[in-house]
Amino acid sequence: MIAWKGFNFDSNDIIIGVGSLICLVLNIWGISLYLRNIEHSSSENVMVFVNAGFIFYYGLFPVTFYFNYLQSSRVVLQANLPYVTFINYFSICMAAGLISYGLWKFAIKKFREEHF
Repeated sequence: MIAWKGFNFDSNDIIIGVGSLICLVLNIWGISLYLRNIEHSSSENVMVFVNAGFIFYYGLFPVTFYFNYLQSSRVVLQANLPYVTFINYFSICMAAGLISYGLWKFAIKKFREEHF
């Protein structure tokens, strides 16, 4: 994209949109692989919470992407920008909470088993 259009806001929007879509697909694929196993190890349990956190964030990202990048030139939609920013930050906090819970719940168990 950068070689074709140069590094500007038009190419930046496309790069962010495609990159977010790729992340969402890969995280959904990771959870589907987890669900196919019958027995799960603690490292797989951690990765489910990590993937779920990223799916939550990238699942809400199209709202943020639409209002911040695709419709940023319209004056009418500028009034909604604080709400969109709140949704974005809220989804980041929820994703970080899911990831942290997964690491705390399952990774600490593995650490205790190995060292005590």
